[in-house]
Amino acid sequence: HGSQKQIDFDNNLDLSKASEKPKGVVFKSTPSFKSPMWETEDFETLHAYICKFAQADIGCLDDDDETGIKYSGKASHDRDGNKCGPWNEADPGSRWTHNYCRNPDEEAQPYCYLQSGEPSECNIFQCRAMPKRQSYPNLCESSNEKFVQVSTSCFKEEYSCKDRSCISKAYVCDGVKDCEDGDDEDECRIMASLFRKESGYKLEGITGGSESDTVRATEEECAKLCLYKKQDESGCCDSFSHRPAKDGRDDRCILGTVYANQAFDSLVQKKSWNYYKLNVTQESRNCRQITERPSGPLSLEGLRLMNRRRGSDGNIVEVKLEGSWGGICDDGFNIKEGNVVCHQLGFHLGAKRVIKKANARGVGKVLLGQVSCEGSEKSLADCDISDTSTIACQADQTVAIECKE
Repeated sequence: HGSQKQIDFDNNLDLSKASEKPKGVVFKSTPSFKSPMWETEDFETLHAYICKFAQADIGCLDDDDETGIKYSGKASHDRDGNKCGPWNEADPGSRWTHNYCRNPDEEAQPYCYLQSGEPSECNIFQCRAMPKRQSYPNLCESSNEKFVQVSTSCFKEEYSCKDRSCISKAYVCDGVKDCEDGDDEDECRIMASLFRKESGYKLEGITGGSESDTVRATEEECAKLCLYKKQDESGCCDSFSHRPAKDGRDDRCILGTVYANQAFDSLVQKKSWNYYKLNVTQESRNCRQITERPSGPLSLEGLRLMNRRRGSDGNIVEVKLEGSWGGICDDGFNIKEGNVVCHQLGFHLGAKRVIKKANARGVGKVLLGQVSCEGSEKSLADCDISDTSTIACQADQTVAIECKE
């Protein structure tokens, strides 16, 4: 049609029945017509309706996984709605027998093979851009088991399994299949992957009255405990240490929030432990800062005590500044400063001695210049820290300490 004139199409609708009062328009199918006819009908008349069902949960792409390499959801249609075929039918060498979208080849986004054997891209949202999910009333009945709305007697703090049994929500995504069908472990994120790992370090400090600073938990459970810890006066948890089970010893977990004196994490080098720092901004977690602690002219991000190195005297102290670790200049660093460092690291008795020019081999670099403490501070951040250039302080002038056990 190229006449540029509007086409009016009423599908032979008879409006005479609506002359006395308003009526609605309905579709009615008849055996003599292939397509439904339009007819007027009273608003009070009951008719069949089109049901909306809750949209399938296909998961989303993690914020640090824009190409979907780690995607493990259940999207089984391409971006145009075409159904995907099993991977092993399109690619006999594939280990997958399902038809879910994946990105094994590090392409720009997840894809699948259509039933024709052609590859086709999938459209999966980033988690931060996921549209709000809608819920629909249970109006529709269906013989198709896939769309049956299941009602259970589970309590609010429980998870409803597909077989209608109830388990604690604490068991969901804990690495153990507690539901009969294992659906409590479907599409779970790997929580530990959200943290950066530094091997060989243990969080230390002064506990806030807790009987024990460690709990029994696997690496994944520890990450989950930290990520979902409810914010309190200690703030949000963004770090933890974990010791893997070995030689009859249990897994042990320490959350960074158990220490009452932390302006930033303090670590002691221990081979059997690992340290994890959350690689997600606190703003994205809606985490608000409870109290402001002084950090001086330089924003320190961490403190750690190294094991005594061969050829060195004492344990070298390092600080983290702008993402890098380095030593503290020994100029002006005496027993008062050593006491503050040892107290922050959980050594109640303070420093035994301070060793200057402890880095005889000159390995590494000095990041922090002169530090001046009264000795009663809870953290190195409470001390007077010089922001002057440390170029004059050579690497061999790094300070070391011995803390009283």
